[in-house]
Amino acid sequence: MVVGTIALGMRVYGKRGQLQYTLDKKNGLNNSTVLGLFQSNTGRVWADLDQGLASFESNSNLSEFRSGIDDIGVV
Repeated sequence: MVVGTIALGMRVYGKRGQLQYTLDKKNGLNNSTVLGLFQSNTGRVWADLDQGLASFESNSNLSEFRSGIDDIGVV
C-alpha cells in the first residue's frame, strides 16, 4: 500500500502494515507534497506532486545512491 502525504512524501507499506520505506524530497521526489496517486496495469505507481509528476516500481532493482556530499545518481 502506498500513502501520499502533504508534507512527508509517500509512505510505502508491506502486506502486514509495516512501513517499508519513505519517498520524499530528501530521497528522490521533486518535493514532499503528494496530491494524488495512481497505479498502472504494469504496477508502476505515479504520484501527482505539487511540482510535477514522479513514478516508481516497487519491485525495481534500481535505487538512488547518495555519497553524503553529492548525488551520484541511480545505480
